[in-house]
Amino acid sequence: TGSIVLALSGALFLAAVSFFFAAVAGYIAGVVGSSNSPVSGMTIATMIFTIGLVWVIGDLILGLGTKELMLATMFIAAI
Repeated sequence: TGSIVLALSGALFLAAVSFFFAAVAGYIAGVVGSSNSPVSGMTIATMIFTIGLVWVIGDLILGLGTKELMLATMFIAAI
């Protein structure tokens, strides 16, 4: 999208979320066992929060269009 603000905020957000994601998944796997790990639910929750972040920064602050926001979300989700 060409927006350095959106790229940096997405990278910082995912760095913080991935730290908590790994900590919670490791804890649950140790307590419950690997068969009941909530990794899929945490992945969906992370994606929903990422979409919200892209919408707030991209649309409300930067005024990007819908296609650019979808492209930014796809790139962030791919990482």
